Amino acid sequence: MRKILAGLLAAALVLSLTACNGIKGAVQEKTRELLGGAAGQPAPADGTKAGGSPGGSGAAPAGGKRPIANAANPGGYWDRLEAEWGNAPEEGYVWTITIDSAETLDIMGLGSVTYNLDLSCSHVGKTMRGVYRGEMAMDYAADLSGMVELLTLTGGSIDYDADGWFKNGNFIMELDGYDDYASEAFVESFQQTNDMSAEEQAIADAYLGQFLSDMGTPEKDFEQADTPAGQWFDWEFHMTEGDMSGYINMTGIAYGTTGGSGSVDAGGTYMEGYATASAPLVGTFSERYSDTIDKPFPYLINVYDNDQVVFVLHSANGGPVQVRFYGTIDKIPVEETTLLRP
Repeated sequence: MRKILAGLLAAALVLSLTACNGIKGAVQEKTRELLGGAAGQPAPADGTKAGGSPGGSGAAPAGGKRPIANAANPGGYWDRLEAEWGNAPEEGYVWTITIDSAETLDIMGLGSVTYNLDLSCSHVGKTMRGVYRGEMAMDYAADLSGMVELLTLTGGSIDYDADGWFKNGNFIMELDGYDDYASEAFVESFQQTNDMSAEEQAIADAYLGQFLSDMGTPEKDFEQADTPAGQWFDWEFHMTEGDMSGYINMTGIAYGTTGGSGSVDAGGTYMEGYATASAPLVGTFSERYSDTIDKPFPYLINVYDNDQVVFVLHSANGGPVQVRFYGTIDKIPVEETTLLRP
């Protein structure tokens, strides 16, 4: 029950794309029920919130090239990037990445989420590689009308608030050359361990069918044909302002009586709630849970030689679903423009 409630909560608060993982968790839970297995794992006994490291990501994943700031070196990496940007050369080009894109993710017919991403950042140099600085902002809104209708038909109800926004007014990144191994290591850094048996996995795959593969936004032709010329990845949004708080309250009578509530903090990094269930032959149970979302906003930025830029937002808990935003990169000779510096 805890996994199902957490999954539905995540589906409502999908900035980090945990919807796909929540659906997967619900499928795993049902699979274990069919096989007579245990119904979920208990929450931490103390219910405390784990602390995150400065920079949000701790050490870089295997294959990563850059030292991410950590508790032993708070802010060191980002301070270096700011210094490099502020001491940019006086020759070459002003390279500017611009993304103004809206994308909608359909959640298996139960609802949808619309994301609006605005990113603008610039770099001075002879090539596109180097430190960029600017602003990144996103707002999102979830429509769970399909889930509301489904619960209503089964005698249940749902109430939720799943809109939010954030802005990073000091967005900094270091565009490096594309590295396929580093890209794979980045994705592996937030993939969850699959603890299902082969039999459980087979049943889960049968439940999911084609649904997960149909979610997300597809690649464009140039992505499939070309290799990126430059790349950046991170796990955090580093918001300077915003509000991603939200909640979901739900009840249902299908297969017994269920109920629960959950909420996410304004920073989008901490989730807590409770779940109750009562069903024939199973009995009654209730439990509370709390989870820290350690890598709430894992994303890749790929820059191509055809001046196209692709921002790929991944699920914080792994999975195949990705939302892709498209933009461009352009360059202007330094002598024709002025780059504002701190």
